[in-house]
Amino acid sequence: MLKLGVIGYGKRANDIWAKSMKDVGLVTVAAIADPQIETIKVKYGENLPGCRYYTDAKEMLDNEKLDGVLVATRCNLHTKFARLVAQYDLPLFLEKPVSVTKEELEEIKEIAVKNNIYVISDEIYEHLIYEGEHISIASLGEDIKDLTIIVNGVSKTYAMTGWRIG
Repeated sequence: MLKLGVIGYGKRANDIWAKSMKDVGLVTVAAIADPQIETIKVKYGENLPGCRYYTDAKEMLDNEKLDGVLVATRCNLHTKFARLVAQYDLPLFLEKPVSVTKEELEEIKEIAVKNNIYVISDEIYEHLIYEGEHISIASLGEDIKDLTIIVNGVSKTYAMTGWRIG
């Protein structure tokens, strides 16, 4: 069983990631770091047997033996936590839009390439943007392309959010 750490835990992380991974039976949420940890324990604790809780991401990374880290914070914090996770040589999963700016996306790319870290990029909202254009982290060069796993689908693009195709 792969042990996942989660930085930033809320409804989306619980409903989509933790429950889905638990159902697959290959991944467990081993630890969560979030400043609102007491609220998370009350709201979601029953779905997370054996999970350990931290208010600080660095403390979680220092004390847990994890197989990967899901960053499920607001998008403007993804780069900050990607920098931190890179110091621990762990695969990095960034959900929602990976970054807010192209500069942040470039920085995440540089972090991943420098440290040879896989980036699992949730690009489900690829076609739902209000201004500018979608830029996939995998499109920033062959070096990052080889380290990127893209998660995508059709349910958001075609307004079929309840549908599952598999």
